[in-house]
Amino acid sequence: KALRFYMGYLGTEDNTTYISRAILTAIQGTLDDNNNRLCRILFKCAVELNMLCHTIAAHFRADPIHTRELRAYAVDEVKRTNGQVSFENAVRSQRRIEPDDTWPESY
Repeated sequence: KALRFYMGYLGTEDNTTYISRAILTAIQGTLDDNNNRLCRILFKCAVELNMLCHTIAAHFRADPIHTRELRAYAVDEVKRTNGQVSFENAVRSQRRIEPDDTWPESY
């Protein structure tokens, strides 16, 4: 029996039929737990970001044109840095802007 099982295992391209259902169930459970955890973390992050955006918007009362320019700049920066944006780098960038500079051309 063991030899037939092993020969069948070696002879097939799809080995999933030979993997124990218990292993598949355990792997699926682990993946589901990780997915749920990531979803909760992303939700919490989105809530914090939403609060931050509303706080900043209320403070500066930005007009829609500058908001669109800022969004384009933010998308470009996240792509350029592969998402590795830090507060310290943003502060350094903002300190380089002179009051009469326009948003997109200053970078």
